[in-house]
Amino acid sequence: MRRAVPLTSEKTLSVQLDLGALKLQLGSQQSSNAFEYEFHSTDTASLLAAYSIRDGVGYLSLQHNQANEEPRRRRLRLDWRSLFGSSDETEEEKDLRESVLKLFLPTGIPVQLDFSVGAGYNDLNMSGLKISDLNLVSGACATKLRFNEPNPVTMKKLRLSTGASKLVVEGLGNANFEEMDFSGGASNVVLDFSGSDFHASKSSKVNVSIGAGSLRILLPKEAGVKIKYADNFFSSIALPDDFTQDGEWFYSGNFSKAKHVLELHVSSGVGSVRVRWK
Repeated sequence: MRRAVPLTSEKTLSVQLDLGALKLQLGSQQSSNAFEYEFHSTDTASLLAAYSIRDGVGYLSLQHNQANEEPRRRRLRLDWRSLFGSSDETEEEKDLRESVLKLFLPTGIPVQLDFSVGAGYNDLNMSGLKISDLNLVSGACATKLRFNEPNPVTMKKLRLSTGASKLVVEGLGNANFEEMDFSGGASNVVLDFSGSDFHASKSSKVNVSIGAGSLRILLPKEAGVKIKYADNFFSSIALPDDFTQDGEWFYSGNFSKAKHVLELHVSSGVGSVRVRWK
C-alpha cells in the first residue's frame, strides 16, 4: 500500500506516529509532497492514517492497530542485529519483519515529530529534514536514530525515552538542539554527540537519566564538557583521563579553551555509564 499527498498551503508539518509490531524506516525526500509512505504487511488495514491542514500546519497521524499488544512485546527477543537482518532471527522476528512502514518527509518545510514505537525495529534517518521538535518514546524495541547532516533549523528541545530497549543515536552534534532530555529504563543505549555543531560558539544542555542498564556517551573532541553525576551504591561512571573534578562537577581538559560548551546532567540507578572521546 502506497500513499502520497502533495504540499498545498502547509508552512510546517506535524507528524504523530503510534506504532506497534513492525519495522519503521523514516527518511527525507526532495519532492513536492507533504509526505509519502509505503506499508507492506499481510494486513494493510492495520495502519490507520489521517491528514488535515489547519492554519498552515499539516497534521499527519499514523497509527498501527497492534500498538497495544503488550504480551507480544514481551515475547520479542531484542537483538540489535535484527534491525538490519540476521540469519539467527527467531520465527517471530521474521514474521515481525514482514510488516514494514517506510515514511518519507519533505526537506523544504520545518517538521515536528512525535514518535511512540513499540515492539519493532526502527531506522530513523533525520538527514535533510528541518526538525524543529522531536519526541521519541520507545518500548521493547531496537532503534537507530541518525543525524548524518546538520539540522538547518534550531530544535528547541529533543526528548528521548526508552523502556527495555536498545537505542543508538548518532550525530547528535548535527541535531542543532538547545536542550535534550533522555530517560531510559532497562536499556542498552549509545549517545554519540559527534557532528558539526560543536565547532560553533554556543552551549547545549543535556539531561540524562537511566535506570538499569548500560549507557555509553561518545563526545567530540571539539566540545568543552562539564558533567554533573548523581550516582548511588549500585551505579558507576567511567570518564576519560583528562577530566578533573571541581566540587560536584567534572570538567574536560579542554573546557576553558573550547568554543562550544556541552553541559551534561547524568543520573544512574542500577547500571554503568561510560564516557569517552570519539
